[in-house]
Amino acid sequence: MTGQPTIWTQDQKKVFAFEDNLSVLAGAGTGKTMTLVEFIRRLLSGRINGLQGLELNHILALTYTEKAAQEMRNRLRLAINEEIREAGSEPVQLEFWVRQRRLLDRAKISTIHGFCLNILRQYALEAGLDNNFQIQEQISDLQNDTLRETLLDLIENKNPDLFKLLNYFPWMAGDRRVSVGDFMANLVNRANTFGSAPQPEAKDHIPLDDIS
Repeated sequence: MTGQPTIWTQDQKKVFAFEDNLSVLAGAGTGKTMTLVEFIRRLLSGRINGLQGLELNHILALTYTEKAAQEMRNRLRLAINEEIREAGSEPVQLEFWVRQRRLLDRAKISTIHGFCLNILRQYALEAGLDNNFQIQEQISDLQNDTLRETLLDLIENKNPDLFKLLNYFPWMAGDRRVSVGDFMANLVNRANTFGSAPQPEAKDHIPLDDIS
């Protein structure tokens, strides 16, 4: 792709031969992405033994990071453009590679977790998931959502233990309002830290309608 022929190592040539399923172990900067792109290029051009007639929408290419997935897509675009130039006036080959370039933007080239996310969104009903489910990036996100859902359920069911707890609720911290969720999270953290339920000082009872 740079105008200079690439010299492939013996291990890379074994990948291209694809005589059996392979697990390739290599460190950072050793050419894994370049090798995978070349492997896909050879798949599309029918140069892999026993695998003919493949197009880009038949291929799934997964990696670990968004950066690596984008690099793979960009390198594959360069490889396809090179194939289009080499096809010249050959109509069949030219049409094939132009079609692969159109397929590239929708190609299944992504991270492992991104691919799994798409599968779950596509089959959310079958998986028993809410169609609007979200990915929790941080543990704190899961904690906050769990606390919120628990509080809503307890309030809806008029749980007496919750109402008793709210008698101890420190609504004001100086001039700053403290949310129920923050208060509950603080109680949970204290209980986890000290190994027992905290004993806050009693406060005046707060009406339920004032809960934020």
